[in-house]
Amino acid sequence: MSPRRKIANRMIAVGCVLLIAAVIWLLYNLNRDWDAKQASNAILEELDEAISESVYHDSMADGSPEFPDDMDTINIDGVEYVGYITIPDLEVELPVTKTWSLDKLKISPCRYSGNVENNDLVICAHNYRSHFGRLRHLENGAAVRFKDVHGTVTLYRVVASEILQPTAIEDMTVSDADLTLFTCTYGGWTRYTVRCERVKK
Repeated sequence: MSPRRKIANRMIAVGCVLLIAAVIWLLYNLNRDWDAKQASNAILEELDEAISESVYHDSMADGSPEFPDDMDTINIDGVEYVGYITIPDLEVELPVTKTWSLDKLKISPCRYSGNVENNDLVICAHNYRSHFGRLRHLENGAAVRFKDVHGTVTLYRVVASEILQPTAIEDMTVSDADLTLFTCTYGGWTRYTVRCERVKK
C-alpha cells in the first residue's frame, strides 16, 4: 500500500472516530435535556398546586402577604422554590429555585440574585433546549411572566440582549433591567443575557 493511501486511510479512521464521538456527545446532551425537562415538569405541577393552596390560605388571613427583601418560598423535596417563569414565545414554563447551584441547574432555572420587589431579579439556567437554550430567539417586546409563591404574577417584556463574559458578574447583576435571564452560550465561554423591563399595570 502506498504511503499516500495509508495517510488517507488514517484520516478516514480519525474522521469516523470524531463522528462517532460527536454522535455520542449529542445523544448525551439530548438525554440530559430530556431528564431536565421531566424533572422540571414534575416540580412545576407540585409547585403550581402548592401555590394554589398558598393563595387560598393567604386569602383567609387578615391583610395581604408581606414581601421582604428576600423572596418567600415553597419547599418541594428539600429544595426551596420562589415561583415559576413563563416565556410564551419559547413555550417554556419552569420552576425557579431560591438559590443556584450546579446540581439545581440540572433540574430547573435558579435565582442568581435580586428579587421581584426590588426590580433586580436575575435568573440563570442551563442552555438545555427545554430550559434557556433558545433565549437567543427572543425578540424585543416578547412577554415574560413570573408567578411567585403567593400567586402574584409580574409581567415583563424583553428590551435588550447582550453577550457577557463569565467574569462580568457586576454587569450581570447591576443594571437598569427589572429582570435579567441568562444562560451559557454553546461551549460555555460566554453568557447570553436577556434584559427585561416590568410592565406597569
